[in-house]
Amino acid sequence: MSYHRLLQRQLRRHLPDASQQAALAPLLAAISQVYAQSDYDRELLERSLDITSQELIERYELAQHSLQELERSQADLQHSLSILHATLEATGEGVLVVDTRGHMRQHNPQLLQLFQLPGGQLTPQKLLSHILRQLRHPARHLRHLRELWDQAGASSAGELSLRDGRHLAFHTQPHVLDGEEIGRVWSFRDISSQHQNELLIRHQAEHDGLTGLANRGLFNQRLQAALERAEQRQWQVGVLFIDLDNFKLINDSAGHHTGDKLLCAVAERLQGALREDDLLARVGGDEFLVLIDCLDDPDLAQRVAQRLLDVLRQPLLVDGKRLWVHASLGLAQYPEDGRSASELISRADMAMYHAKSRGRNNAQAFSPVLEQQVLRRVDLQSQLQGALLRNEISMVLQPKISLADSRIVGAEALMRWTTASGQHVSPMDFIPVAEQTGLIVELGDWILQQALEWLASQDDRQLSVAVNLSARQLEDPQLPQRLLSWLSLRNLEPQRLELEVTESMLMSNREQASHFLEQVRNFGVRVAVDDFGTGYSSLNYLRWLPIDVLKIDRSFIHDLNRADDARAIARSIMNLAENLRLQVVAEGIEDPEAAAFLIDMGCPLGQGFWYSPPLSIAAFAERLSIPIPSIMRPAAG
Repeated sequence: MSYHRLLQRQLRRHLPDASQQAALAPLLAAISQVYAQSDYDRELLERSLDITSQELIERYELAQHSLQELERSQADLQHSLSILHATLEATGEGVLVVDTRGHMRQHNPQLLQLFQLPGGQLTPQKLLSHILRQLRHPARHLRHLRELWDQAGASSAGELSLRDGRHLAFHTQPHVLDGEEIGRVWSFRDISSQHQNELLIRHQAEHDGLTGLANRGLFNQRLQAALERAEQRQWQVGVLFIDLDNFKLINDSAGHHTGDKLLCAVAERLQGALREDDLLARVGGDEFLVLIDCLDDPDLAQRVAQRLLDVLRQPLLVDGKRLWVHASLGLAQYPEDGRSASELISRADMAMYHAKSRGRNNAQAFSPVLEQQVLRRVDLQSQLQGALLRNEISMVLQPKISLADSRIVGAEALMRWTTASGQHVSPMDFIPVAEQTGLIVELGDWILQQALEWLASQDDRQLSVAVNLSARQLEDPQLPQRLLSWLSLRNLEPQRLELEVTESMLMSNREQASHFLEQVRNFGVRVAVDDFGTGYSSLNYLRWLPIDVLKIDRSFIHDLNRADDARAIARSIMNLAENLRLQVVAEGIEDPEAAAFLIDMGCPLGQGFWYSPPLSIAAFAERLSIPIPSIMRPAAG
């Protein structure tokens, strides 16, 4: 109800006369207008209050929501910070955050432990000083640090070596906020164990597992570096190639365990005789290389080689046993013998083999003549490959004589090589090449079959044939069965075949040689020891090896008329053979005086140029048909 209507009701109550009311009409109209305006103003105010109240409610609700979001953000931030803090605490790496002035802004306990830092804040100078004092190369890392600060946005990683022997890996990257670098984050990890493992793996890759010496790979690296220095400074470098002469014999007889200990003892003995800067390497079973650097004296390498020979001539004590081992040494020097590592090693190797050919237990220096000999061996090897197919290999027979009546009782089958060009190649040249290359197995099979074929063709069934075996053939487990097959195929009595082996072959692998000889002996084949008296110093092997014949070496026969000791040795061998019930054959009878002496001593068999040189099959047949006259008359042809 409006105030205007209320006023009209009051006027009608107090002024019943209508004329009176009409007189008040203008007043009432003005009042009514006032009341209407008041109602309108009130309505506007109410509407305005409603709108304002709604806006306040909305703003309140928005403020409440923002406050809740802020609280959640603060909680999330606290959670993230707690995770970051826990991560920093739990990680095995040391973490350091510094600002652009080097002040510590954050770190974890691992950092303090890694660098043994005191707790609390450190000034940039003290922090840097404390860390640098622990480094092996502080100046290098300080330069690196300055470079990083000068390169905005640069990251880096590397390794720190500490004075206490530890190794730390580090990684650093800039700390950036709103595109601006405000500091750096560093992480450090202890990699000492990994570093030790890498050193161990590298050491194992570069060193011999048995002796701990350098291996061939490391030796080549050091030699190459030495040659580069020598070229710059105009000095010499020496390479020694060492091969133990009788190691295989000791290894096979005493066992591999003792052999390994012997190699370690040899390595220690050699190392002790070298200068501190010299390098000793084991590059094979019983082969060693020595690098002699900084040679300003051309004779120094020779003196070192002789010193090494001297120390090896002293016995070595292994498992309570005194063992003697000798060596052959070859020497090559930069620059006269070669300018590359491979040339020097190869030429030292050539010189070492020359030392072996000179009787072993000595040192020889490389010379161009040696290289020519090696090239000739290579050429011989190439030609020898197809010599059998080209029918260039032939068999000759040297008669074996009954000294008492000058009868031919057998022959020794020997190989001869005549090339397609008509060149005669000495067995002294091509047999060693065949043995080194393995061709001796094929040639050995060939000469055995040729000898048996010849024997089967002879009417005199008392004749025998002797064939030399090589060390390679003794290692062939199938050869005994092949021999039995060849004998059966030709219907030959096995005892008519005699296999000749040397003392050194027998002793280089006693078990293998014994097994081989026992097999062929069981077939009935006879076994002879060739060059007896020049090889192994112990005669004990005569007791356990299956042997039928001793062949007195030609060196004793040659000196029968010149040296009493040669006659004494020959007589001793004959007495030994008689006591062991072994047959004796004297080799290399070249004059009637030697023949007469052997007959007087009662030597039953002999061979040599005094009686006959090696003959072709046809010439041998002819000689068989002619009785050999008195020993005082030299043989023809």
